[in-house]
Amino acid sequence: MMRIRLTAIFLFAAGMMSYIRLHGGDVLPGTVQSQTEEYLFNGITLRTVHVVNPPLIIYAAFISVSADGIRFFVTPPNGPKPGDTDGMKTSTFLSRYHAQLAVNAAGFSPVDDIEGAPRSVYGLAVSSNKLYENSRTLPALVVYSNRSVVIGKPPFTNGRIMHAASGQYLILERGVTTGTNTDRHPRTAAGITVDGKTLILMVIDGRRDESKGATLYETALWLQSFGAYNALAFDGGGSTTMVVENTNGQPRVINTPVHGMAAGTERVVGNHFGVFAKPRTAGKK
Repeated sequence: MMRIRLTAIFLFAAGMMSYIRLHGGDVLPGTVQSQTEEYLFNGITLRTVHVVNPPLIIYAAFISVSADGIRFFVTPPNGPKPGDTDGMKTSTFLSRYHAQLAVNAAGFSPVDDIEGAPRSVYGLAVSSNKLYENSRTLPALVVYSNRSVVIGKPPFTNGRIMHAASGQYLILERGVTTGTNTDRHPRTAAGITVDGKTLILMVIDGRRDESKGATLYETALWLQSFGAYNALAFDGGGSTTMVVENTNGQPRVINTPVHGMAAGTERVVGNHFGVFAKPRTAGKK
C-alpha cells in the first residue's frame, strides 16, 4: 500500500484529525471523522472516509498497476448502431464484462433510463485498441499496451493505446491543483501517482444531507492527499457510481448514486472504466 505524502498532520485525537496541510500549502477542507480500509482483490484496496464540516463520504480505490492479474477495460463501441456505445448502468457493465471494479467515466448524451439505447461519448474513447471517439481537447486516462497508465492532456503519443476514457477536466497537473472551487456535486475522479505505480479511482457522494458533494478543487485536494500527482474529473453529478464484485459474484454498489435526485438510483451512462483483478491473497495487498 502506498504511503500518503503530507507535509504536516495536525491535532490527531481519538481517531479524528482537525485538518491536513498538503505538499504546497493547500489544506483539505473539513474534519476527517473516520477512515476504514477494505482489501477487495489482489492489488485493490478500498478506503472509505467520512468527513464533517462539510459532510462528505469519499470512496477511494487504490489499484496497484503492476499487481498480478490487474487489467483494465473501457466500454466497447456498439458497432454499426447509432452513437458510440450502448448505455448501461455501471453495475450492468461490471456484470456483463465480469470486472471486479468499475466506475462511470466519460461524459455522454443523451441522458435517459433506457439500457441498451445508443449513447454518444465525449472525448478520447478507446476499448481493446479500438478507437471510437477522438476528441483532441479533453484530458484522458490512458492505458498503454505495456500496461503503463497516464493521466494528462492530448496528444497521447507514448505508445500503443489499449484503453482510454476522457474526463471533463484535468484537476491536478504535476502536483498542482487546477480545479475550480465553486459548485458542490457528486464527483467521480481518477488520479495516478508520480511513479505511475498506483491508480486511484475515487467517488464522492453528494446531493444528500450525509454528503454534500465537493468542488473540483476539493476533489483534486483529496486525490492529492491520497498520493496522486496527476488527476482528472470524470462525469459527475447523477452519473457518479462505483461498483465492485461481491463475494458471490454479484455487483455491489459502493456509493449512493443520485440519478434524478433519487438517492440509491443508478444512472444509465455511456462510458465506464473497469478493472479486472484476481481474488485477494491472505497477508498481501
